[in-house]
Amino acid sequence: MSLLLRLGVVWFVIGMLPAMVVAAELPVVVGLKHLRNAEPREWNEFPEQAAGREWTAEFELSEKFRPQTLRVRHRDLKQLWRIRIDEHEIARLPRDENAMVTFWPLPTDKLAPGKHTLKISSTDKAADDIWIGDVTLDDRPQAEVLAEGKIDITVVDQAGQPIPARITIVDEHGSLMTTSAVSNDTLAVRPGVLYTATGRAPFGVPRGRYTIYAGRGFEYSLAQAQVQITAGDVKEVRLSLTREVDTAGWVACDTHVHTLTYSGHGDSTIQERMITLAGEGIELPIATDHNVQINHAPFAEQLGVRRFFTPVIGNEVTTKVGHFNVFPLTADMPVLDHRGTDWQQVGDALQAAGPERIVILNHARDLHSGFRPFGPTRHIAMAGEDREGWSLPANAMEVVNSGATQNDPWQLFNDWLGLLNRGLAITPIGSSDSHDVSKHFVGQGRTYIQVDDRDPSEIDVAAACRSLRAGRVMSGSGLICKATINGQAGPGDLAPKSDEYQIAVEACGPRWVPTPEVRLYVNGVAVTAKPQTTGSSALPRGVRWRGTWHLTGLKHDAHVVAVAVGAGVKGLYWPSAKPYQPTSPDASTHCVGCCGAIRIDGDGDGSYRSPNAYAAEMLSRIGNDETKLVTGLAKFDESVAVQIASLLRAQDAERYAALVKLAAGDVPPQIKRGVLDYHAAWRAGLPGNASQSSSLR
Repeated sequence: MSLLLRLGVVWFVIGMLPAMVVAAELPVVVGLKHLRNAEPREWNEFPEQAAGREWTAEFELSEKFRPQTLRVRHRDLKQLWRIRIDEHEIARLPRDENAMVTFWPLPTDKLAPGKHTLKISSTDKAADDIWIGDVTLDDRPQAEVLAEGKIDITVVDQAGQPIPARITIVDEHGSLMTTSAVSNDTLAVRPGVLYTATGRAPFGVPRGRYTIYAGRGFEYSLAQAQVQITAGDVKEVRLSLTREVDTAGWVACDTHVHTLTYSGHGDSTIQERMITLAGEGIELPIATDHNVQINHAPFAEQLGVRRFFTPVIGNEVTTKVGHFNVFPLTADMPVLDHRGTDWQQVGDALQAAGPERIVILNHARDLHSGFRPFGPTRHIAMAGEDREGWSLPANAMEVVNSGATQNDPWQLFNDWLGLLNRGLAITPIGSSDSHDVSKHFVGQGRTYIQVDDRDPSEIDVAAACRSLRAGRVMSGSGLICKATINGQAGPGDLAPKSDEYQIAVEACGPRWVPTPEVRLYVNGVAVTAKPQTTGSSALPRGVRWRGTWHLTGLKHDAHVVAVAVGAGVKGLYWPSAKPYQPTSPDASTHCVGCCGAIRIDGDGDGSYRSPNAYAAEMLSRIGNDETKLVTGLAKFDESVAVQIASLLRAQDAERYAALVKLAAGDVPPQIKRGVLDYHAAWRAGLPGNASQSSSLR
């Protein structure tokens, strides 16, 4: 037995002495210990060798022991870890990667005087690296431990009026601190996190030094206060929030909202969900529990938060070939059929929702039911091509899902831009996919839709859906991109022909979000020219980056998109999640944002044609002469060359081979890149060659 463990046992024994000589807290183990339940190492930020697979300690209870409370500090828990005393399970630690301190009552009715073994372990087969320790035993009941001092929080807006908010309590060691509060009609509570529907949150805490934060999504500032609590203290704290990001005329929408009550997993009840929606400032939440159609309105009315948002009935139609969020629906509609086994069947079933419905392809790079919609074995990202020839039954796709993040933050944008090049009218969506109160929380990923937002309780849902279908959106997690062409055309618009296109971009976010990198894409290809940028000291509040690109010489139609990617937020007041289904051991997190596509009428015919439309017309007009085909491609960018290669490969293997051979020779660089990059991507997705990621070019 280690010296540290022996000391812990000694302290346990001391704890059995009469109360007059017992310290309030009895240490079992000091510091944090690195455990790994299974190989291989989960993230490269952990040591290569763990201290063990489980933590155990022996202790002895006297005949006079009283109700006691076990305190544990832990972080990085992704799988299920249990606390047991002998054969008795006394706790299941929260499956949450955030650092936190939790408290668990000892089952005195099940423990006899004598020797016992305390064990913390996981039987899950998936590898999980965790830190656990600072385990102490307090000789008081849990309720008493959590109420040594009291704090009464009030959160107000810049006018001094109470406002729904998220409150975060962090101890001096940087962990979320469990409080005495419990969820009720005005609070949704988890360790160290309280969402308040009224702006007020009274609770008890153990004595200690705390930092308390208040926020309301990434439109708002972050307020904070330092509080020292000793036994018997009662302290009032007032925190004021101000709006930092200007979103006037844009409604904050989360298109992917779940509850434990109706989806059966996660931890947020329907009542808690109403409070968290108000606390994160979501004005247009879409109810998307799996294969059911739930109306949030009665619950919002019951809890007094209906004035903060307009609820919409939707459904995450969860099939074996992908998950699709569909809305708006009505309460009296039959539940949409989710039994389709290919996209044609799914599309036919979704027709029951009506022609004006939004259909979103969710988390296209994630594996569910053995199916990954945009995995390289079935999808060529740069061409927007499904290898099986399936037609996507959606008019939108998630490019940001804050509950299912990617190692490569650019990947889903790459997928979306490829679909635009294919000629699909697909709107980029940001969502949270939240099933929880605080682990992956609602509204962290969101979509801003251009529609009247003056009264959040009376949003015109039909108008919002029309705007969303048209691509008049900004989407992101922590960031959004505002963009205009020549000061007039914005997302969803067609910019008229011009000799020069001035593309002005602002990456917007609060001051507590890191400064991002911003890229401009024309037909899915990153613009290499440097923009004219504004120094950070001259930027107004809510703008993290500002720049203008000048585009000249464009002879064909194109779509323009701005994308911002920055480091994730590490603070526990709004933590960015680690990759959900990782493709590497890199645990880096990100804030991301984009604008909907702005289209340019570069050929001046009054309409827009996609790269695929140009390619199809060229193949039809030129016929079988690959040399003329290459000559015709010279006036286009590489996106049209990619589409030519894709279409030709599907039509005629010999002509495709001839095109690839020509592209390897002396041809313009954009043709070489387009054809050869496509050929490499097609080969990489063949059986035995597939990789799960590719970067934007």
